[in-house]
Amino acid sequence: MTLQDMKEETHSTVKGFFLSSAIWFVVGTLAGLVNATHMAAPDFLGNISWLVFGRLRPMHTNLVIFGFIGSALLGAAQYVVPALLQTPLWSERLGKTSLGIWNLSIVAGTVTLSLGYSQGREYAEWIWPVDVSVLLAFALVFYNLLQTAIR
Repeated sequence: MTLQDMKEETHSTVKGFFLSSAIWFVVGTLAGLVNATHMAAPDFLGNISWLVFGRLRPMHTNLVIFGFIGSALLGAAQYVVPALLQTPLWSERLGKTSLGIWNLSIVAGTVTLSLGYSQGREYAEWIWPVDVSVLLAFALVFYNLLQTAIR
């Protein structure tokens, strides 16, 4: 396998993080639009429990913070570190696994917020099992980048 082939593989993980960032941007923005509509017309969607303002606002903020910004930052880290070190990412499989766990965590956090489960802390509303899965994704990304630096 040539260095160019390895770079192409590494870029597939980076592309995955950036693509998920773009998707979460759209979803988070739509949640924000519905929230803004609630400000002008409170009865816009009736009384659907998972679409009331009190549940949708934390969903919107967490989607933007973790889904949009977090995915972009993790993707950027997995691009910049190998580029600066001039070596491919240590494990492409581990990168894709961390991407899957990361996106699953965001989906789980959003669903649990829509069901009304929350820790009640601003910008840290996700319940503890979701927090654990976010930390697992961070740990996998960190380990992959650390092994890349060691290589």
